[in-house]
Amino acid sequence: MAQISRRKLNPKVQEKIENLFEDFLKTIGKHPKASEVVADLFTPTEKVMLAKRITIAYLLYQNKSDIRNIADAIKVSTTTVAHINFILKNSGSGFRTILSRLEKTEKVKDLLSELAFYMISGSERQAAEKLVGKLKPPKRNRHLN
Repeated sequence: MAQISRRKLNPKVQEKIENLFEDFLKTIGKHPKASEVVADLFTPTEKVMLAKRITIAYLLYQNKSDIRNIADAIKVSTTTVAHINFILKNSGSGFRTILSRLEKTEKVKDLLSELAFYMISGSERQAAEKLVGKLKPPKRNRHLN
């Protein structure tokens, strides 16, 4: 997890900073330079952390696997998966809205197929293949290395 300063901000200042961050995210949205902004703004560790959390949320949202399998596949603790699960079930309406939009994209469908291949055992794979067709091992790419 990323570290923040132990020095506490004035609550009003913190609220304004958080609002600025939200406005910033809204502004970059689908901007052509959004990837560059993310690369400039976040460290490699922060990007991995955020990407893992989004992936966890998506897998939980889709009911694709249980907490233990997700933790094993994404290489996080079950506590992290349980925390994201808690957010989705108890407050994450904004998160769920974005996840529902994501599920319609081909890129996300491909990612889920690749993750499913790694996450399920042989007998589970056979059952899944009956529902969705043959699962193939993913092509080697930078996203799952």
